[in-house]
Amino acid sequence: MLALFKKYVPAFVLNRLATNPAPPQKPYSENFQAAALFADIAQFTIVTDKIMNQSRTGLLELASIINRYLGRQIEIIDEYGGDIFKFAGDAVFAVWKAEDPADLAEKTLLTVQCALAIQKELSRFPIAKDIEVSLRIGIGAGPMTALSLGGLFERWEILVAGDTVRQTALAEKEAEPGTVVIHPRAWKLLEKRGLGGKVSSSKFLLKSAPPQLGSIRETSRIAAIEERAEEALRCYIPRSIVTIVGTDEKPTALEEQFAERIVSVLFINIQDWSLSFPLERLHRILQIVQGCLYRYEGSINRFGIEDKGSVILAAFGLPPLFHGDDPLRAMYAARDIVRELGELGHRATTGVATGLVFCGPMGNDIRSEYTMHGNVVNLAARLMQASDGVYCDAASYYLMEDLHFQPAPESHDRAIHAASREQLRFQPLDPMQVKGRKDPVKVYRMTWAH
Repeated sequence: MLALFKKYVPAFVLNRLATNPAPPQKPYSENFQAAALFADIAQFTIVTDKIMNQSRTGLLELASIINRYLGRQIEIIDEYGGDIFKFAGDAVFAVWKAEDPADLAEKTLLTVQCALAIQKELSRFPIAKDIEVSLRIGIGAGPMTALSLGGLFERWEILVAGDTVRQTALAEKEAEPGTVVIHPRAWKLLEKRGLGGKVSSSKFLLKSAPPQLGSIRETSRIAAIEERAEEALRCYIPRSIVTIVGTDEKPTALEEQFAERIVSVLFINIQDWSLSFPLERLHRILQIVQGCLYRYEGSINRFGIEDKGSVILAAFGLPPLFHGDDPLRAMYAARDIVRELGELGHRATTGVATGLVFCGPMGNDIRSEYTMHGNVVNLAARLMQASDGVYCDAASYYLMEDLHFQPAPESHDRAIHAASREQLRFQPLDPMQVKGRKDPVKVYRMTWAH
């Protein structure tokens, strides 16, 4: 079981467990220097639409295709000694941890060589009839912080943050499909290497250079882990994965575990989240979010840092949990998160959308992560970005309204009973134009007395 679970966490966690195999009891943070890359598929929403229009089983076909494409990225990153910390839908964030300033320059060079190798092989890659995909890659280098937070019901989340994470995101936004852009702070470590040129004051474009592999894979070698570390390892793995791995008499191929499900997706943005906060406060913020989600049996799918605070992707309806009233549960959870974080002095905005997604473990035997794909995920993210509290799409609104006004059956759990004492009210807003969609979408805003 330990061998099956290991691929679902970064090497950073595995090496900590090799030192201390006991289950986590309190939050921790670790500061270090590192180089990193962020690789994202360009125009992924458009690619998704094209594939889904070609086939009735478009989502599952998309998942299979993207998984093979992602798998090759993982292999190249592993060959160059990188540690994949996070997947973000179709994107990958990988880290090369440095021992000292001199090593940081070498690790940055290694990251550049890896990025160029990825683009050389995977740019304009044909994935379906008349459909090609390319990556945009951003590179940064400098200080980074890894945190372990949460712990509610023994579920801990690993978060990586800091200036280097921000650098990679800013550089990736500047990149055109098929190119690699390096942030100015990382460029200073490499400017005498002749690897590229300055495009503007904030943009340095890397050109192709022959990668030098050698024996660099040794840089990501993972220390041996004792069998008793399995309990601690489970604390960092989503229940969906624990269920899949724990119920299989023999391991099945990742693609055999893909599924299509109707889920209610909840995106949460905690806008003033900052590494300057004390660790215990960050820990408490995530525990509040966990509590609001678990109260209605939702699950966290992804946790990351963006330009405007922290962003959490949650869902209602992922295995092993499914309810006929998942849209309603998502609304209650969104309301509670905004309220309870507000009481703590933090502003949160949320977006809820309901629809068909692919879900399952993406990746390969080197590194995998349980994830969701589907345009409804992108829609929930757009609603969160526009929201000043709780926004939802038409599908969630109408399903929720049908559920909300039906008498609650005796089997309804206590959380839903308690939440339903307050009537949810919504205000229809002007239709919103959403990136990747031709027609404007209907949007509803939850209102309540503050």
